[in-house]
Amino acid sequence: MTRNPPSLALAAAAFVALSCATCDRETEPAAGLGRTVGALVIATAIVPDVIEGFGNLSFVSKVDVSSPQDALIAELPYREGDTIPAGGVVARLRNRQIELAVGQAENGVARAVAAVALADARLFEGCLAAESRILGIENSELEIVQAKKELHESRRRLDDQETLFLAGGVAEESIRAGRFSLEAAVESVALMERNLSVRLVGLRDADLSARGIDVPTDPAARRRALSVLSTATLTTELDAAAADLAVARKDLEGASAVLSDLTVTVATGGVVGARYLDVGERVKRGDKLVTIMETGSLYAIASVGEADAMRVERGMRAKVLVDAVGDEIDGVVDLVSPVAESRTASVSVRILICDPGGRLKPGMFARATVIVGPPRVVVALPARAIAERSGNSCSVFVISGGRVYERRIDIGEELAGDWVALDGLVEGDVVVDRPDPGLKEGDRVDVSS
Repeated sequence: MTRNPPSLALAAAAFVALSCATCDRETEPAAGLGRTVGALVIATAIVPDVIEGFGNLSFVSKVDVSSPQDALIAELPYREGDTIPAGGVVARLRNRQIELAVGQAENGVARAVAAVALADARLFEGCLAAESRILGIENSELEIVQAKKELHESRRRLDDQETLFLAGGVAEESIRAGRFSLEAAVESVALMERNLSVRLVGLRDADLSARGIDVPTDPAARRRALSVLSTATLTTELDAAAADLAVARKDLEGASAVLSDLTVTVATGGVVGARYLDVGERVKRGDKLVTIMETGSLYAIASVGEADAMRVERGMRAKVLVDAVGDEIDGVVDLVSPVAESRTASVSVRILICDPGGRLKPGMFARATVIVGPPRVVVALPARAIAERSGNSCSVFVISGGRVYERRIDIGEELAGDWVALDGLVEGDVVVDRPDPGLKEGDRVDVSS
């Protein structure tokens, strides 16, 4: 893994005209006797603190859409590479048994609706019958009252006739007829009372109390309570029919849900990555139909060296360059793999990027640059100023006072052909450009213009 070449903020390396200063003109050689050399002015550079890697794009998520039931494939609207919107229909399936089950459930609901209507009609008729029965009982009670009045009057008349009979004013036959008529009236009233008692069964105050109904004192309220008591069975039948209707509707809801599952949709949109079957084929429950990949965002998975990975953290900003589209895309480090790859001594870094235009595709080659810190200001040593290099150190000739002095410099990373001087040089130092192999410590030099 290499660090990203910096954008150098180098001052223009230029040849500088330097005159050889003389402390004693009588003892120094005349100008023009020194070696003529080119010169470079040491400048600083801004080096971004980044880590680079390369890898491929990958989908953030994928969805394997499977068949919910054993069925026959009737329609597959999308092919590989097609874009499916959220809620789009992936497949339409057919299952004859499920369709028949839905039809049976619909018939069951229709029967239950009819049963509820019938029970409701019976309850209505029962309410009318109960009202008629109650009114008939009230009429019978009035008839008994009237019969008792007539019986009382018959007794009074008979008593008068008995008095007249004792006085000889009424024949014995008339008395016998009156006595028979009175006995018949008494028996008639008794019979009416017995019939009323029979008709009152189920409509007595005791019957209301037995069913847990408070006995109203208001006559109209009492009639309503008696009507409720009389139609309790029919009300229960209506409740049972309503419960059967609710069960039938639940059965229809369940069957319809299974049928609706045969229209297979996808909750989130994406691109069809794979289609495993064709129209007309039979599938079993759980068989994969298509694989859909989300493309609104992707991962760039890049490999970086183990040492560099130690500096990468989740949430760091990153740039991803996709060669296929030529654009550099902003991203964020989503994951630093907890496991290193022993064969390559590298660690995978996952960077989340957005692709609202849908141009990027999983598998494309990508170059990732993770920004791990603020830019650094370094001393840049032009490579052409190096007289000799050994490992991470080199020697340069510094011009000072018309003479050259060899200086040993420690160097760091390469900067687009130049090197970072770790020590030994500061901004503004003047060094020999392309030093001649014959140049020695202390040589007098003239700087070419």
